[in-house]
Amino acid sequence: MDTALRGALCSRYETTVGEVWVIHDGAEPLAIRRGGTPEEVEAWCLGEVGVVPEPAPLPEAVRGLLAAAAAGRGDWRPRLDGLGDFQRRVLLETCEIPPGETRSYAWLAARVGHPGAARAVGSALARNPLPLVVPCHRVVRADGRIGDYGCGGPAAKRALLREEGVAL
Repeated sequence: MDTALRGALCSRYETTVGEVWVIHDGAEPLAIRRGGTPEEVEAWCLGEVGVVPEPAPLPEAVRGLLAAAAAGRGDWRPRLDGLGDFQRRVLLETCEIPPGETRSYAWLAARVGHPGAARAVGSALARNPLPLVVPCHRVVRADGRIGDYGCGGPAAKRALLREEGVAL
């Protein structure tokens, strides 16, 4: 277990894309996973932080950060502890994409100083520990197709983009 996650909790939260589970420290989200079977969720929470998931609501502070991040408000950025430099830069640059706008994987690769590394950017986004906070749903293929989304697949990605006013 990552020492940064000691004492963390795992709580259920309802979103536009359905149920998610949030590992948090009471003040900010540290990891998010789309719901699954009770066994899958328990295995994830136990594996990540060594605790059983709690059905209790998220603290107001954590809910506020999730709502602000989803709306593109505020200047809070996730800690992203334990990630490699490339993935961390990709995820932080993704946080700068405004709601209602999309960017391509190639655009993002160029922004982090690795033009031509669109596939590596896609891999970094696929391992995003904080979907909904780090808005990887705003990154699409160069040909305009939606691509995949780790927090519910293409349908969830479309729903999030529609909610932001993106014409698909």
